[in-house]
Amino acid sequence: MIGEFKEAGRDEQGYLTVTFIVDEDTDTGRLEKLKGKDLQIKVEKFSGDKTTQQNRYFWELMGKLGDALGISQWTAYLMILSDYGVHEDVWIIKEAAEDFKERLLKEDYRYIKQVEDGINGMMCLRCYKGLHLYSVEEARKLIDAAVQEAKDQEIEVLPDYLLNQMYQ
Repeated sequence: MIGEFKEAGRDEQGYLTVTFIVDEDTDTGRLEKLKGKDLQIKVEKFSGDKTTQQNRYFWELMGKLGDALGISQWTAYLMILSDYGVHEDVWIIKEAAEDFKERLLKEDYRYIKQVEDGINGMMCLRCYKGLHLYSVEEARKLIDAAVQEAKDQEIEVLPDYLLNQMYQ
């Protein structure tokens, strides 16, 4: 879990109590089952990089965009990816296209579409990288595009100063 320290104090018996705020949808019932049990607790400073924050916000936007458009979060992702994502064009033999697409989708690509039908039995596939492979700058461009799409759908987005903090 990732969160932030809120406060520390002592209860009536003099035991140290520590409170954290977590930015996660956690089943509190599962945590309640741990009440009164001896636990090993480890707290350390979070060292996630900015791409972790970018990734989290991007997927939050995809959920909101999907809800607004009546589509799944994944479909919203593929829509944004195909319109704004980082891609490579690959020329292959038409007969190998389906096997090639299947293999690539299991690896590093999330969306593939045919963009050109060539001569001599060749075709061009545009292969879009998954967000997990993006550099910080590439992710920023994709998030900026997603933010604009969200604004176009009148979805509330982070203010510019918070977006800029996420990118620094």
